[in-house]
Amino acid sequence: MKKKEQSIEKQIQQLIKDECANYFFKCDNKSNYCCQEWTKDLQCIYFQTELEQQRCGYFESAVLPIDGVLMAKYHSWLDIDIKDYVKNVCLKCKVIFLDIKKKDYCTDLCAEKAKKEKGKSEG
Repeated sequence: MKKKEQSIEKQIQQLIKDECANYFFKCDNKSNYCCQEWTKDLQCIYFQTELEQQRCGYFESAVLPIDGVLMAKYHSWLDIDIKDYVKNVCLKCKVIFLDIKKKDYCTDLCAEKAKKEKGKSEG
């Protein structure tokens, strides 16, 4: 008997648990904690009830590409055309990420760190 496939939501949540650097199972008495400063109530948006309403750029660009099959399902689920994305490599942390346009850094934090380091080396 073939095992029933998990819902896309459960597959996304499992990938986040396994691979996302911003995810913590529990922190400050909050379950499914996300250390991205913009997250509502500091809970990962993919564990909140209105999942289809929200998206996370970090997840889409740095975590989701790990699983190509899930990435295709995710983009189909959200009606996103993957060919519109550009593959980038962060100049600071070297992570490979996807974005709509060519970018040098995967997050604002990496951009800020690189700018500070550049300032120190020039000073």
